Amino acid sequence: MSDVFGVDAVGNRHDYLPSELRALGFPTTLFNGPALTITPASLSFGTQDLTTQSPPQLVTVKNSSIVLADISSVTIGGTNPSDFINSDGCGTVLAAGASCTASISFQPTVRGARNATLNVVGDVGSIPQVVALSGTGDALSVSAASLNFSGVAVGSSAQQTVTLTNLGNKSVSLGAISLSGKNKNDYAQSNTCGSSLGSKNTCTITVTFTPGFKNSTRTASLNIPNSGTGTNSVQQVSLTGMGR
Repeated sequence: MSDVFGVDAVGNRHDYLPSELRALGFPTTLFNGPALTITPASLSFGTQDLTTQSPPQLVTVKNSSIVLADISSVTIGGTNPSDFINSDGCGTVLAAGASCTASISFQPTVRGARNATLNVVGDVGSIPQVVALSGTGDALSVSAASLNFSGVAVGSSAQQTVTLTNLGNKSVSLGAISLSGKNKNDYAQSNTCGSSLGSKNTCTITVTFTPGFKNSTRTASLNIPNSGTGTNSVQQVSLTGMGR
């Protein structure tokens, strides 16, 4: 290890932290400048259902200097810090040239755009390193991203259901639910949803597949216009079926 160290009168080695070097009057910029670098500069979590936790994303903190580096804190701040979760694996000291990771997850509490920062502070006097965090909370949870109808006899039908749940504390507006895509005529939908969905309420969409051809993959999309993110958007469920 190429850390700065000293030897006392009886031959014992002591490795110095940057904060200790400063206390002794040494400018630690002489030892390869600011110690900590952090990547990436930003994390985007996309759209996440309210109160559910996203898969984690990793931030790497590296000690780029030739001395031990203090890590005073790894915290989440900014506008919506409570919507992001930090599992910090870095500890308080990082060896020269070594790296550690912080695991960040997104768990939105309200719908709409949510933003925060991950702040990594090294030894006293160092420049804080910042990672921008962003995500969108969605109040409308859709029970399935896709439906697969396999082996349905030509001339017969099969049904599957999709459940919509309003996870938020306000009503979610719903537009006209529809079908689109190459083989939309092989599908039909009916629903209990109406023009809005109250807080904590659910409704169901029943999708029916009636194949007109054997051994042919039939695809379409179920379109659900809604205001679950606070702005008008369309959630889609992909539909795949095959007749026999």
